[in-house]
Amino acid sequence: LLEILQQAGQIEDDDGARVAVEKIASVLAGEPAEADAAVLAAAVGLTRDVVGDVAVFSASRHLIESLDRDGPTVLLVDDIHWGDEAMLELLRRLVGSADARLLVLCAARPDFFETHQEWTAASVPLVLAPLPSDAASLLLDELIEGRPMPDEWKRRIVAAAGGNPLFVEHTVAMLEETGALNAGGMGITRADMMYVL
Repeated sequence: LLEILQQAGQIEDDDGARVAVEKIASVLAGEPAEADAAVLAAAVGLTRDVVGDVAVFSASRHLIESLDRDGPTVLLVDDIHWGDEAMLELLRRLVGSADARLLVLCAARPDFFETHQEWTAASVPLVLAPLPSDAASLLLDELIEGRPMPDEWKRRIVAAAGGNPLFVEHTVAMLEETGALNAGGMGITRADMMYVL
């Protein structure tokens, strides 16, 4: 919700609470724009006000319906498996009641549907297969950008990733953070690989 508000209202990190509420209100069509803007600002921690779930739902619905005036709205919610029940309920209610041209795309780990079976009935699951090893190897080569890395360690990273491209990206990022992966150095040591894998 915070990201939607920041994007739609063009809210900057250094905007104060008053400015943020005004920017949110400018996005909301009709009444009660100012009251709903205050609720949304509080819901995402831009102000210290305390608001209830019903008010947050109503203001969120107002926001989605206001965004619709510029055209259909696509709402991408990543990692809903990390969401709390209040956020999941908000999404369910928005999908079921917003008077808007709304497409909600949610990304979740497969085990999410085991514990939230009601989501399978109201959704069209798109299950992504693991990234094949050759594609993971290409991704790794792209990420290391020609920096030295022994083939054996490339194979170990690809094997440990098990088809998860995010694992490959995070592994390279950790090697960069430790300074083990740099263009001018000697490359990666065995200790670096033991730390990462």
